[in-house]
Amino acid sequence: MEIDYYEMVRGTQRELNLYKSVTCDRCDGEGGEPGTGQKTCPTCKGKGKIETVRRSFFGTFSQIAECHECHGSGRIFEKKCSKCGGDGRVKEEQKIEIKIPAGISDGQTLSVSEQGEAGEQGAIAGDLLVTIHVVPHKKFKRKGLDILSTEQVPFSVAVLGGKIEIETISGSLILKIPNGTQSGEVFRIKGEGVPELGGRGAGNHLVTVVVKVPKSLSREQKKIVEQMRDQGI
Repeated sequence: MEIDYYEMVRGTQRELNLYKSVTCDRCDGEGGEPGTGQKTCPTCKGKGKIETVRRSFFGTFSQIAECHECHGSGRIFEKKCSKCGGDGRVKEEQKIEIKIPAGISDGQTLSVSEQGEAGEQGAIAGDLLVTIHVVPHKKFKRKGLDILSTEQVPFSVAVLGGKIEIETISGSLILKIPNGTQSGEVFRIKGEGVPELGGRGAGNHLVTVVVKVPKSLSREQKKIVEQMRDQGI
């Protein structure tokens, strides 16, 4: 099941349509037509098991297996259920609500109790296993509980200090850039990362800044930079 990056961070609910085996509602999974009595299984003669004997050059071998007709009970209904044909299960389309917790990882598998295929003869259904795929975000990367991103900082802001607007998983915010900031420096925004499964805190958003050097300068700008160069800056 695919979810987007924001659903991974915040959690979500999805509806899943499945065509699967469910317990027959006519016979309650027992396999017999309602009101019909039971009799001794003619296949295994009430033993619930069938013995198969094979002879070969090396000798005689016997194999004992559960009776496929009565499923080991030794008894069968006199008349099979008209809806499921005695299997106790029918195929139906069902809608299942899947709750995806905040902080789930890409490739993680959720187990939804008793929402899998129905068991034989009215037994409890198995579990539904749902593997989650998180669609990559164009800007954010995940490392553990931390979210990583890169932001460009104008040359003048890196030198003199200032503020830039950045994108986080919660929306836009203003990041203060101190004067003398170097390209590659990392700023931490506490608590703006991925929540820990179970709701026990969250990681951080780590912003790596890249100083944007202009490709072209006006004559006046070039003169200022040359003066800075001459002063060893």
